[in-house]
Amino acid sequence: MGIKVGINGFGRIGRIVMRNAIEHGDLDVVAINDPFIPLDYMVRRDRASVYAILC
Repeated sequence: MGIKVGINGFGRIGRIVMRNAIEHGDLDVVAINDPFIPLDYMVRRDRASVYAILC
């Protein structure tokens, strides 16, 4: 259980923070806010990042 954080913007830096949170497990991402990116795109990008980490 890590520090609870919210990501404001899912651009380059937001994706890096999310990727590091998944890899290291020290952050608990509880919310992602980006009004310009649809939810299905965020989920697809998240799955691609997780897939790349697992392989």
